[in-house]
Amino acid sequence: MGQYRGNSRKTRFFLIPFLLLAWFLFLIYRLYALHSGGAVARNNIRYKRDIKAMRGVIYDRGGNPIAVNETGWKIYLDPCADSKKPRKGQPPPDPLATCDRIAELVGRPCRDVWHDLVTTNIDILANGHLRTNRYVVQGVTWDPTAIDLATNKDLYVGNVGLVPMQRRYYPQGRRLCHILGIAMGSTPTGNSGGIEQRYESRLRGADGFIYGERAGNGREIRERRTSTVAAIDGAAIELTIDHNIQKIVHDVLSAAVEEWNADGARCIVEKVDTGEILAMVSLPDFDPEDWSHTPDLAKRNRAISDQYDPGSTMKAVTVAAGINEGIITPDSTYDVGGGAWHYGGGVLRDHAKGVINVSTIIAKSSNIGSAKIALDLGNRRFERYLKDFGFTAKTGIDLPGEARGSLPPASSWEPIKPTRVAIGQGISVTPIQMINAYATIANGGRRMRPYVMKRIVSPSGEVIERNHPKVLSTPITPETAATMREMLKGVVAPGGTARRARVAGYTVAGKTGTAQIVKPGGGYYDHNHYASFIGFLPADNPEVAILVLLDNPTKPGKSHDGGVSAAPAFAEIALATAQYLEIPVEDQQ
Repeated sequence: MGQYRGNSRKTRFFLIPFLLLAWFLFLIYRLYALHSGGAVARNNIRYKRDIKAMRGVIYDRGGNPIAVNETGWKIYLDPCADSKKPRKGQPPPDPLATCDRIAELVGRPCRDVWHDLVTTNIDILANGHLRTNRYVVQGVTWDPTAIDLATNKDLYVGNVGLVPMQRRYYPQGRRLCHILGIAMGSTPTGNSGGIEQRYESRLRGADGFIYGERAGNGREIRERRTSTVAAIDGAAIELTIDHNIQKIVHDVLSAAVEEWNADGARCIVEKVDTGEILAMVSLPDFDPEDWSHTPDLAKRNRAISDQYDPGSTMKAVTVAAGINEGIITPDSTYDVGGGAWHYGGGVLRDHAKGVINVSTIIAKSSNIGSAKIALDLGNRRFERYLKDFGFTAKTGIDLPGEARGSLPPASSWEPIKPTRVAIGQGISVTPIQMINAYATIANGGRRMRPYVMKRIVSPSGEVIERNHPKVLSTPITPETAATMREMLKGVVAPGGTARRARVAGYTVAGKTGTAQIVKPGGGYYDHNHYASFIGFLPADNPEVAILVLLDNPTKPGKSHDGGVSAAPAFAEIALATAQYLEIPVEDQQ
């Protein structure tokens, strides 16, 4: 026993100096590490906070906001915050009421919020023990009354925190989805088309920041700020779009798609003399609040991005070229035979028969007559007019995703090619190109660049960018344009193919179009068609041009022709638009 006690004293004698030596060596190591710069400071006092810039608001042509910023809050529970003691004579804040309110705002079950409240020991009335993890996020709300959680301490426990958030909100919902697109941050991949993408650099502004120091609890010491750079908010954008006309178009087009069981539809309303787009709708569309579940087809602005064979609406361009070259007049005649014409290895069929003049070719939409005019023009001249009308290039509209159209060079045309291009087959165009061509006829032969941005205004009120009307080309003379307007009136007159496009109080000029849909691998579907009507009014002094295009209308027992399906939708949109714009009613004696 004595030997054991001796060994124990000896062990303690040597152990204590050894531990002191180890501690001393550790201190030397730490001093070396700190002075050599290899250590990371745990009490870093540097502080930086970003100041987010407000995204610019987008307005329609009447000054109505159509893309705005909405303020919301991220709600969290903070166990480290001090709960305000109730005033004398007042009951303590009710944790259950707090849970109920948070659950209502963020859409969580109340029991889950209560679980977080208890496990983080927010209910300091029950005990004062706090967990080391500080914040427990509950969710996000855009309800403005959520601020009560932080301000009404008599009702809600004081350990609830709110972090301000911003999101983009579109008051018009679906109606302007393709025009506006989706703002950055609203989708996983950033902006999606529209004005939000095209003018991102103008809209986003520039974030600011605050540099300074923070205390041990992580909070800023305001007295020790070293620099502050204020955020510069984004510029506001005013569009040429009128949200009232946009609503008219969207409602009428939606009803037409349902009535005719169509796969989709497109409509554009263009101001003839300037090229301003007053409305543009493409169906199917999407809900800006539900972007992630939107099919790819609905995301595209097909009024500018998708090509189609225009069908008989191209005949107005063919005839305009012939008149402008002086090879035909409205009274020139062509023999279209008995309704079938063999040429270039193919057969072209027609409703018209016998000898008809050019005015009748337009009014009755004669395939054979239009094809023979194209042959009289010759391939080179015909191609030049197609280019001058803008069918082989982008129009330059200030929206992303515009397609060019498709037409092989005239040098490669087979003998049958011009006879098919003349009637709108074998040439692919976009709706924006097609309406722009008709607006050119309405505008005396001047082709204007279409645009949707009217002006950009800085946060200080300075106009920093403005769009002006721009003439792109003059494919035909004013005299030719006037002659074409007169002949296109015959399409809507009794005996024409578009009697259903007539508008009470106004003279309409325009043209129907019916074309087979191209198969993905080439060739045409037998029973799938595009049906369209493009027109303008008042015919003698045009102010607006309107295109209506239905994708594969299949109403049982009804014709799929543009004069039957698309023309009535045109008439409804044209009348409502003319009345809204207060275009004077004509004397139609």
